[in-house]
Amino acid sequence: MDATGITIMLLCFVGPLVPPILGTVVGTVYDAVTARRVRERRAAAARARAVPSAAA
Repeated sequence: MDATGITIMLLCFVGPLVPPILGTVVGTVYDAVTARRVRERRAAAARARAVPSAAA
């Protein structure tokens, strides 16, 4: 098979699989980053609530 055939095969058979795979990877990374930010924000809020009660 020559280069043109390989290119056509990749575009027709592998190409349609790329968007869902890429979307899954990007979505997983986004969810992990968002979850980390939420945990950090909640921990900061808990520390902010704990400090005045400890000082009082």
